[in-house]
Amino acid sequence: MPSDLAKILDRIALSAKVTKGHVLFRDGEPVTGVYVVRTGMVELLWGQADQLCLLKTVGPGEVIGLPAALNGTYTATARVSQDAELGMVPANRVLEMFESDKELCCVAMHLMGREIAGMREMLKQSAPLITA
Repeated sequence: MPSDLAKILDRIALSAKVTKGHVLFRDGEPVTGVYVVRTGMVELLWGQADQLCLLKTVGPGEVIGLPAALNGTYTATARVSQDAELGMVPANRVLEMFESDKELCCVAMHLMGREIAGMREMLKQSAPLITA
């Protein structure tokens, strides 16, 4: 189910059709924009180029790259896993929206909080235990 933020971003997004295998952005690159998946699927990957780990697969109605819009750098790699149509909003436009609309900013914080919680859960399940 699309979030309110995805719907708002999608209304102002530039449309792009991309094919399977296309890399939208790589870990460590400066942010260019935030993406809304309209159709298809995109994999979010983490790690070095020769050893990538699948974080999650996102589909229609989901937003990709939101944390990068706030910190200026992508912290994952996004690769199209199924031909897709995406909406792209330049990062500076996203920031302007958050500065002018506190409610929208709160929605974004809620989405990022859920993303952080999901990442922590993944780490709990995969990280070795450290004993003191």
